[in-house]
Amino acid sequence: MMGVMSMHVPVPSRAAVLAVITLGVLSSASTVLFEMTDFGQSSTLVQGLISIAVLSLSINVYVLIRGRRYGETLARSMTKEIASSQQLFTELFKNSPVPYVLIDHRGNITLPNIASVRLFGKEAGELTGLNIFDLTEVVTKEGEEIHAALVRTRFEQGVNVNDEDVRIHRADGTTRWALLSIFSYGSFGRHKNGLLTLVDITKQKEVDRAKTEFVSLASHQLHTPISSMKWNIELLVSKRFGDLSEPQYAYVEKIERALGRMEAIIKDFLNVTQLELGTVVTDIAPLNIVEEFEDMFEEQTGRINLKHITIERDYGEESVIIMTDKRLFRTAIGNLISNAVKYTSENGIVRVRCAALDGRTITIEVSDTGIGIPTEDQEQLFTKFFRATNARAEEPDGTGLGLYIVALALKFLGGSVTFISRKDEGTTFTVVLPR
Repeated sequence: MMGVMSMHVPVPSRAAVLAVITLGVLSSASTVLFEMTDFGQSSTLVQGLISIAVLSLSINVYVLIRGRRYGETLARSMTKEIASSQQLFTELFKNSPVPYVLIDHRGNITLPNIASVRLFGKEAGELTGLNIFDLTEVVTKEGEEIHAALVRTRFEQGVNVNDEDVRIHRADGTTRWALLSIFSYGSFGRHKNGLLTLVDITKQKEVDRAKTEFVSLASHQLHTPISSMKWNIELLVSKRFGDLSEPQYAYVEKIERALGRMEAIIKDFLNVTQLELGTVVTDIAPLNIVEEFEDMFEEQTGRINLKHITIERDYGEESVIIMTDKRLFRTAIGNLISNAVKYTSENGIVRVRCAALDGRTITIEVSDTGIGIPTEDQEQLFTKFFRATNARAEEPDGTGLGLYIVALALKFLGGSVTFISRKDEGTTFTVVLPR
């Protein structure tokens, strides 16, 4: 018995059926129109043109209907992919080990992830609605309150915030440190919302503080024996135990110079640790900076005379009085003058200029005709332990802390420092201080 062979007959699509129907209707209409019209000898040509037009129109109908169905299918597919991507993003946001927080344009938390809830020491749901700027304290030597307000203003204006040190006071009494960044997003012309990230740097801060405290302790402990050695050298030189021979006196001078260098190094370390730990107690009082400049030049008299350096002064007034801390002022400006004298060659010039910008600030310029700073070294000039390459060649001894201390001290005083320099032509440091 012969079996029946089955064949798969494709079902025509809706677009194809409609196109065939359209072709049939238009063909019939064109035939009727042709028979009712007398075209003479050109009848065959006209009929051909009409047939081509009908076929073209039918094809366009088919393509249009088919394209619409394809578009609907593509839209459904893309909707599924978008939904899947949104779900993946939500899961990554929620379970990321990095604390993420979504905030509105005022800084109110709209959606925190699990890691951020842990960082703040809160329960799930407690963070939502709180203001992120009330929960974090922006920390900087430039003045915490002013800087914190500036960060908030920048975000409200739609400007991104990058890597600001913040302190987080948790409900359990502990403190955490983090690097805060805010990335603004939203429609043009509307208030910007923000995606906020917090990178926990608590352990790094604790290590840095421990190192700073160790350096401070070591520096204090070294200061006592150095003072004792200096006192004993003074006794030897005083001739209370007899005259020293020339070779003996030469060795005593070498010891005294070495102790002086060691004392300067320890002084730098102590200044750095006090400034970094924030243990400096300022005493703001009226200060005549002209008198302070003259006193600092007096301290450098030996080196100035030895190198035949010319000191040029332009104080603008006989007496320039500002409200500041004397010790920090001398620490900052004294380092600039010392460096100017140290790195200026024989017969060079060191200039000091003061000028009141307005009733609230004053500028101080310390310039020299010395070795200058190579362009490639300028970016790191105020970093800890850094010394320019030509400075190391000129003066091998040095801690690389001088300009770092200058920047720290001026920040404590509410001031700032900038510079312009060219190698082998000299350097000008410009200090701006509140008056």
